[in-house]
Formats: sequence, structure tokens, C-alpha cells
Amino acid sequence: MVFDTLFNILADKVAERINNKPALVIEQPKQRVKVYGIRGLAEYIPCCLATAQKLKNSGKIRFYKIGNNKVFFYSDEIDNGLQN
Repeated sequence: MVFDTLFNILADKVAERINNKPALVIEQPKQRVKVYGIRGLAEYIPCCLATAQKLKNSGKIRFYKIGNNKVFFYSDEIDNGLQN
């Protein structure tokens, strides 16, 4: 009789634990996006143009040049640069 009672209590606790278990969350990898120019960087972060320019000049965020005056960034590299 005592064994049955303990078994039922244990079974209830196990069932309760299974039902309250959070679902496994699988994160989808972010798609790599090109962000063009300082204005694009400022919109992506979001921040003002001066702050975006300072971040680019500081070397915290990797950038690529197109010709003499144009730059672009990759979104994943922006995120990594801001985390570090």
C-alpha cells in the first residue's frame, strides 16, 4: 500500500516535470547581408552618422572599400565587432 502511494507520487512528479519541460529551441543562422555606406551602418546599428563613422575609423568593425569613397560592411561582422 505504501509502495503504491509512493509510486503514484513519483509518477505524478515525473509527468509534471515532462509537461513543464521547455521546448527545444533551434536558432536559425542569420543570413549574411551587405550593408552599404556609413548611412547604412548607422541604420543597421542604429546610431547617428558620426558614431557610425567613429566605429568604422576605430577598426572595431571590419569594412571593405569600393573605389575611393565607397565602403560596405557585412552584417555578421558588424554584430561580432559590436560584441567585442
